[in-house]
Amino acid sequence: MHVWDLRLGAGGKTVLDLPEGWTALLAVLEGEVTVNGTPAGAAEIAELARAGSAVEIEALKEAKLLLLSGAPIDEPIAAYGPFVMNSKAEIRRAIADFNEGRFGQMPA
Repeated sequence: MHVWDLRLGAGGKTVLDLPEGWTALLAVLEGEVTVNGTPAGAAEIAELARAGSAVEIEALKEAKLLLLSGAPIDEPIAAYGPFVMNSKAEIRRAIADFNEGRFGQMPA
């Protein structure tokens, strides 16, 4: 898994090499950039293709970015509120566990 905090000045460029086949997202926290030639602005997320490994980023304005990448889990995903599991049945069990106090206690 990679978690990269990137900062580029206006006109700054970088090329990042990501592992082939990994899932990757680039969040633009501030500024404006192009990602492989496609524009992206503040509060936008670019989902990168799993094919290939290089991503080229150019800052049109000073930019703060967060790049998240990792090996795909290739499993089904079910989500409800803060719960993320593999099935709706597992979600129901997690909610029941939470409601029954099985998630531990915070120290006083």
